Amino acid sequence: MTLVSLQQLQKQLWNIANMLRSSMVVNEFRDDILVVIFFKYLSESGELCR
Repeated sequence: MTLVSLQQLQKQLWNIANMLRSSMVVNEFRDDILVVIFFKYLSESGELCR
């Protein structure tokens, strides 16, 4: 990915997070965030094994 596309992705994810924060309480999306963090961990640990 290029730097520009990474910046666009970051901006879009930040905007989505802002929308979620405004309409939800933490307990409602805590599990979803933990799943994303877990999959990121699996992805990074898999790259280390290669």
